[in-house]
Amino acid sequence: MSEPARDAYPLRRDRSGGLVYSDVRFTARIGRDGSVTFDDRGAGFDARQVALVFDVNDMIMRARGEDPYSYEKRKFLAATWDLRMRMRVVADAARLRTALHRLPEHLEAVWRDPRRSAADRRRMLYLLWEECDDRAPGGAQARATIEGFVRHRLPPGSADAYTAAELAALNADRTPAFAPYR
Repeated sequence: MSEPARDAYPLRRDRSGGLVYSDVRFTARIGRDGSVTFDDRGAGFDARQVALVFDVNDMIMRARGEDPYSYEKRKFLAATWDLRMRMRVVADAARLRTALHRLPEHLEAVWRDPRRSAADRRRMLYLLWEECDDRAPGGAQARATIEGFVRHRLPPGSADAYTAAELAALNADRTPAFAPYR
């Protein structure tokens, strides 16, 4: 957020770790993930100007389904764009770390599901692996975690292991290949 934007939209921290901007027209809440919600004030009292703020035009616009503060809200969004995107990057990284940390627990729950056959559970593990994109942040790490889980819990030669026929069927027309036993 640039200096002029900081002056125009003074932000304060809220209890959730987000930021809040408030004026006589609306309150903007920026979540820790950079998302924004607006709460319109409508009529109110402006202590800085010691004035009652009430605009008949606001009421008319609202009655027509229009937002009387849309211009100011767009200005706020533009002024806080860089700040919100930095917040988004931090939040996304934290979510990714949490997801990768919890992945082994999730894989164990999939594998222990008594409602499904071993073949269905193996297929689900493969589908989780397939869902990962090596080019996306954490994708290669997630795939490696799934492959490591398979090697540990379904070792080659065990009753639960993927058969050569299963792997061939799963890897038909697939690059890269699902090869948990390499």
